[in-house]
Amino acid sequence: FNAPAPTETYTLSLHDALPISPTSYYGPIYPLFCAPFFMVFENPYLPIQITQAILLSFLAVVAYFIATRLFNKTIAYLSALVVCIYPVLIAISSQMIAEGLVALLLLLLVLCTLGIIERPSLTRCILCGLLGGLMVLTKGKMLIFFLLCVIGIAMKVKRNGKYKGITAGVTM
Repeated sequence: FNAPAPTETYTLSLHDALPISPTSYYGPIYPLFCAPFFMVFENPYLPIQITQAILLSFLAVVAYFIATRLFNKTIAYLSALVVCIYPVLIAISSQMIAEGLVALLLLLLVLCTLGIIERPSLTRCILCGLLGGLMVLTKGKMLIFFLLCVIGIAMKVKRNGKYKGITAGVTM
């Protein structure tokens, strides 16, 4: 056993603080999400579960807004209810996995994409790009969904509008 010399200093890194480190499976966003809990709490699992449950409760609200833009209020209420009682989402909130955060970012990205299609603006394009970037950094496999949103924006924005190329470009 080698004891460290008294002159050595130690720094706290994410790799030392978390049981989850950024790898090819975990992107850097979820470990960064968990890091403050590991630094503040001795047993951080319950605060992480509570925070994830609060974040996942917003899935129903975002699903409602998406459904109101695509359908009517009856379908929107039904979709929010289904999201509230869907057992997989309930189970995800009690696990330390990134899927809940990815689901929230994905629904926010879809909502933002619908907003760009309805009324293109530079602010919405930047927000959509940020949400897509966070989602891809949380789970790398989600890049295809982000690219599909960009392609959908490019196809749906008015053909003669000044925003068509700029919208897709800024979003990327």
